[in-house]
Amino acid sequence: YGSFVCKYDGNNCALVYSAWEDTSASLDWRNWAMRIETPCVFYANNMYFISNPDSHNSNYPYGVYKLDLATCETPKLIYEMDKNEKIKRMHGSSEISYTFLDAICLTIANGKLYVHKDFLIDVHSSTVYDDVYSMDEIPL
Repeated sequence: YGSFVCKYDGNNCALVYSAWEDTSASLDWRNWAMRIETPCVFYANNMYFISNPDSHNSNYPYGVYKLDLATCETPKLIYEMDKNEKIKRMHGSSEISYTFLDAICLTIANGKLYVHKDFLIDVHSSTVYDDVYSMDEIPL
């Protein structure tokens, strides 16, 4: 089982990390037991990414991790997410409940990391949106 992460500058794609070529003990994919999933974002020599626990990486909580690209030490969890998180939105006089589906994007601006989240409606209705979105802010 292996994966790789590339950094794209708009013209060129440069390999940042390859699990296939990993020989460093501190950066051993199997020791991390972590799968890097998109989305990820780069800022100040760090890579921020989401790790989604499954059969391949059950040792790590679901959330946003920070990887120092200079040291390549084990990534640190900086923001944990709850797959059972719920939010409510008003639609007219009705309160509609939504459950967290997944994080769809990471962006960085003004020294803050923004986690863009997608929520799916709990009880379907033809008059409201099936999906709503929110954005959580994490100071860097």
